[in-house]
Amino acid sequence: MKLLQLVIVLISVCAPLCGPDLALAQQNATGQTAPPAVQGFSVGGGLKVDLHIPEGAQKEGLFGIARPARYPVIVYVHGGGWIKGDRAKVYHLPEYARSRGYILASVDYRPVPRTNIDGQVADVVKGINWVRNNIAKQGGDPSKIVIMGHSAGSHLVALIAARKLGGRLAGVVANDVQAYDLVAYEAMRGGMADVYRKAFGS
Repeated sequence: MKLLQLVIVLISVCAPLCGPDLALAQQNATGQTAPPAVQGFSVGGGLKVDLHIPEGAQKEGLFGIARPARYPVIVYVHGGGWIKGDRAKVYHLPEYARSRGYILASVDYRPVPRTNIDGQVADVVKGINWVRNNIAKQGGDPSKIVIMGHSAGSHLVALIAARKLGGRLAGVVANDVQAYDLVAYEAMRGGMADVYRKAFGS
C-alpha cells in the first residue's frame, strides 16, 4: 500500500513535467501497438530489463521514424536486502503505471556477494542507459525517465542520484528512508541489522 501511495505521489508530481495524456496517446496510435508487457530484453553482462508497456504505445515505424505521443518511463529497481530479489517483483506497479500512460521498466542487478554495492550501482546504471537508448523503439520517451527504487533498490537509486550517474533524469524516488544514511541509521538503532551486515559486512 505504501508503495502504491508513493507511485501516486510520483505520478502526480511528475505528470506536469513528463506525462502525456493517455487518451490522446491512444487516439493517436495508428501504427503497430506493443503488447502489454515485453519481457526480458538483454542489457549485457547477463542482465535484463522487463518492459511493461501501455496498450496503444506507438513503436517506431519503418526506418526508425518516430511517432508522436510517446510515454514517459519509470525505471524500477527492486528490493531484496542487496542479496536476493529479481526484476519480476513489481507488485501491482505495471497495471497502475500502464493505466496512467507510463511505461514501467524493471531492471536487474547482481546480488551480493556476486558483486558489491558499487557493482550493483553500475548494473542499474547499465539498465537505465539501455532504457534511454532503446525505449523509443517501444513507444517511450527517452527524455522523460524517472528512476524509482524499493528497499535496497531505493538505496541504489539514491546513490545513483547522489553521484549524478545514469544521465539526465526527470525525477528520483527512493522509497525507503533508511537508504539515505545507513551509518546514521545504525547509530540510531544501536547496531546494524542482519540484512545490512550481510550486504555491507561488519
